[in-house]
Amino acid sequence: MPHNQNNRFWRAAAICLSGGIALAVLTVVCFRLGLNLATTACLYLIVIILLSLWGSFPVSFVCSLVAAGFLAYYFAPPIFSFRVSEPLHAVVIVAFLIASAVITHLVSRVRKSVEEAHSEIADRKRAEEALRNSEEQWRNVFENNPTMYFVVDASGTILSVNPFGAERLGYTVNELAGHPVLDLFYEADRQAVRRNTALCVEKLGESMSWEIRKVRKNGTVIWVRETARAVLGSQNRTIILIACEDVTERKQAQQKLQQSEAYLQEAQRLGRMGSWAHNTSTGSLFASPELLRIFGFTPDEKPTQEMFVDRIHPEDRHFTEEVAEKAKSEKTDFEFDHRIVLPDGSIKHVHSLAHPVFDASGDLVEYIGTIIDVTERKRAEDALRQAQADLARVNRITTMGELTASLAHEVNQPIAAAVTNANTCLRWLTRDHPNLEEARAAALRMVKDATRASDIIGRIRLAFKKGGPERELVDVNEVIREMIFLLRGEAARYPISIRTDLTAGLPKVMADYVQLQQVFMNLMLNGIEAMKEISAAGELTIKSQRAENGHLLISVSDTGVGLPPQQADQIFNAFYTTKFHGIGMGLSISRTIVESHGGRLWATANSGQGATFSLTLPIEVEEYE
Repeated sequence: MPHNQNNRFWRAAAICLSGGIALAVLTVVCFRLGLNLATTACLYLIVIILLSLWGSFPVSFVCSLVAAGFLAYYFAPPIFSFRVSEPLHAVVIVAFLIASAVITHLVSRVRKSVEEAHSEIADRKRAEEALRNSEEQWRNVFENNPTMYFVVDASGTILSVNPFGAERLGYTVNELAGHPVLDLFYEADRQAVRRNTALCVEKLGESMSWEIRKVRKNGTVIWVRETARAVLGSQNRTIILIACEDVTERKQAQQKLQQSEAYLQEAQRLGRMGSWAHNTSTGSLFASPELLRIFGFTPDEKPTQEMFVDRIHPEDRHFTEEVAEKAKSEKTDFEFDHRIVLPDGSIKHVHSLAHPVFDASGDLVEYIGTIIDVTERKRAEDALRQAQADLARVNRITTMGELTASLAHEVNQPIAAAVTNANTCLRWLTRDHPNLEEARAAALRMVKDATRASDIIGRIRLAFKKGGPERELVDVNEVIREMIFLLRGEAARYPISIRTDLTAGLPKVMADYVQLQQVFMNLMLNGIEAMKEISAAGELTIKSQRAENGHLLISVSDTGVGLPPQQADQIFNAFYTTKFHGIGMGLSISRTIVESHGGRLWATANSGQGATFSLTLPIEVEEYE
């Protein structure tokens, strides 16, 4: 603004200076030519008019005053004086001032009007140019924008469509103009199009959006998102402006995602496995529908973490919270089994596992995990263990049945000895002079024999014992000696000797006493069976020693017929047997028992005659299922 003011000031000053010079020059010329007052006044008036066309009214008025002074000083007698002696000359000078003022004012107004007209014309030209540019710009946007644009009237007739929109649907612009827009929509969606159009016209000026299907000229269906607004066009005619975005790929991706989620939910339902995610920062919790079902919640419920914790069995709650907190503090995975209690009081067994998720800076963000309903598996495992226990007991009973003759002989010996000692005791007591010392010795021998028979029967009863596995610390050498004691009679029936090489001071193992008895009984009996048919005397060797990796190694070797050729591992299959009267379960059960104790059972052929069955048992106290 100050810059403009300075420009106007210097321009006015320049006009005043120019006007003063022009008046001075004209005054000199008129004075030399001897022109009278009226003529000079007319010439001054012409100069003033020219100055008013160039400058502003104040500048012209100042120049008029200067010209009036020149007239009075040089041309009105007395000359060279501002005093005017004749009234007529004074009237001429005043008339000159009035005329110059009026003419200058009128010229200024005309000039201002002309300038305003020129400015208005320039503004109009600029507006028209801007309008042309805007129209061109919007025409380019309408025709070249990769969005489908439609203009339809209230009845649904297409008034205009951009080339991209027509091309996207497989048409030309001329093919669509003037035709019902309804024909472009999927038939099942046309009723929705009618409702949307009516609602759009009803809510004039409001933008509305929806997703709907359109049909291309070749019959293919695409999904579009339409944004429409009804406005008043020329002659107050209602038109609807519609912008369409092709969302087919997004819609297909959504459908695939929904289908994938449905498959996942069905897979989780079939697998009885629910998923969850817990944000450690916000505390937000996501739970899949199957997880809600497992915990007894309805699909509409939004249970919190505390509500899930309340469903954990009271005896398992402290353990699960401790494991989860430890994993969270160490930012590690966790996995454990626990029980949950449903509102109806029923109990479920579940298997939980989860892993942490970190952000780019390595901070823990959330835990993602699964919970699997293993109730049926637990029941099946319990039933399987019971069936295995029953089968093992049947195997023990069958084995013991095969040893009936030997066991009867073992029991008969101490009983016969006890009867003999009882008779001896009676004879010493019925003599004329009873020998109490001899009778007492005979009675002690009788007690010893009865105790021996009782021990044999006790061991037999233990082998027939029914019940679930009971783990305890067991001395393996003691179990081996007991089995040798029970089977020595069976070995004695054949020319078979039993030799032991048991390492003293071996650590005890955590095992089921009866199950280990069964394993050693099966292996020893198999060795005896393998040596029954050979002509030479056989030898059964049992060794125990400490092996590497914290295990005990026990081996049972025989000098019998050996293993079937290239079938060393098949003999452990259920129902596989080389005996005429066997059922093929002894070795299979034995391997199952050993593996349930964390060990391994295998067979190898001897370099000479016979085979060796070896097994390992862990020394460390662990729980194996």
